[in-house]
Amino acid sequence: MEIQTLKEIMLQQALTQIDIASILGIKQQAVGQWFSRGSIPLKYHFKLSQHFGINKDIPELVKKPVEDNVEVKKILNIKVSAGNGYETTGIDEYSDNGVISVSKHIIGHNNVDNMRAIKVDGKSMLPTLMPNEYVIIDITQNSYRGDGIYVLNYGGSLIVKRLQYLPINNGTLEIISDNKDFNSYKISLNDDQTTLYIIGRVICQITK
Repeated sequence: MEIQTLKEIMLQQALTQIDIASILGIKQQAVGQWFSRGSIPLKYHFKLSQHFGINKDIPELVKKPVEDNVEVKKILNIKVSAGNGYETTGIDEYSDNGVISVSKHIIGHNNVDNMRAIKVDGKSMLPTLMPNEYVIIDITQNSYRGDGIYVLNYGGSLIVKRLQYLPINNGTLEIISDNKDFNSYKISLNDDQTTLYIIGRVICQITK
């Protein structure tokens, strides 16, 4: 299993490095080093592939043919911040006439017309999301649909963060930076949430 495949699985299943370390019975710090150097030690390839049901009879380094790809519209002229955020009132105000080629197996049964690609800027979501990667979001998932990574308009800024529901104090939503050097936030679902809008849920990331 290559590191990009593992990233996609972690995004789709809302898994953390701690979860991966638990699957393998190793320390989370070791998993973090994989993302820093961009590769997984060979001794863990098979175990991860077996756990996630990936067919190792087909080499991962073989490129899928072009006809197995679909084109996802890009959001141009702005990046989604993995940092302090970009001022914006919504994603529709930016042009979306570019495209990025994405494998069909990543999109799955989702309607490609509902997908948008937007570039990540900043380091608050390291090592899950890297600066200058594209995230593919489903803009129909514009409300909380369970724990995962979302593109948000929070206080007028466009950001990408992990959302996690905490069933305490009558319900709290945590806006998480995976990079512990950056702040995370907690908001009450019972309060007026006019400052938080979910733009879409991240379904995968693409390194270009």
